Amino acid sequence: MPMFEADTGELGKAAAAGFGTAIGLSFLAGFIVVLFGIPFFGIIIVGAIGWAVGEVVYRASGHKQSRYLQWIAGLSVLSSFLVVTIFGDFTSILGLIIGTYYAIQRVKPPRGIQ
Repeated sequence: MPMFEADTGELGKAAAAGFGTAIGLSFLAGFIVVLFGIPFFGIIIVGAIGWAVGEVVYRASGHKQSRYLQWIAGLSVLSSFLVVTIFGDFTSILGLIIGTYYAIQRVKPPRGIQ
């Protein structure tokens, strides 16, 4: 089905958009953590970044859903987590779980579609 088959161009656009969004928002969140020192901010922000990455990957791929897009969204959130931990917020591991769930669910195909 064409709705669930992303070609390499769409996967490339989705990967660039997903990783760019994740890393950009992570640096912004890291600076907020350093400037204000909000405790447990990483849990909230990495979860929110996961939601944003899922939406960006979904739209950049032309509103397609596939397992490859799930991998792209999940790895983008992982890169977000790694950038946030550079700034010293190690509490964001729970945010990694929440954000990855949000991102993957956004581009998850329905049951029976591979």
